[in-house]
Amino acid sequence: EEACPMFDFLGRVEYFDEDMRRILNHLNATKMLDYLDSIGGKIMPANSWGADKKKSIDGGLRKEYSSPQVMQRVASNYRRDFDLLGYNPHEVPQN
Repeated sequence: EEACPMFDFLGRVEYFDEDMRRILNHLNATKMLDYLDSIGGKIMPANSWGADKKKSIDGGLRKEYSSPQVMQRVASNYRRDFDLLGYNPHEVPQN
């Protein structure tokens, strides 16, 4: 079994804006921090669901991934990640 890789920082999707600010501060990226402040501190990340993540999730993606069969398969395939990161494999995040 492979060892867990070592990281200086592990960000979470649930805290994307706060984690990005922490990284930019660490890098002393003042221009990026100024830009972040100018847009209200919220970052709209690109994602595989298109530009409007919330609409896509509310439009059926959450329902699709909430089925017991899919949850069981994801939990099984990514058991080690769930354990290492402290996620509940039986719960679909609401953010």
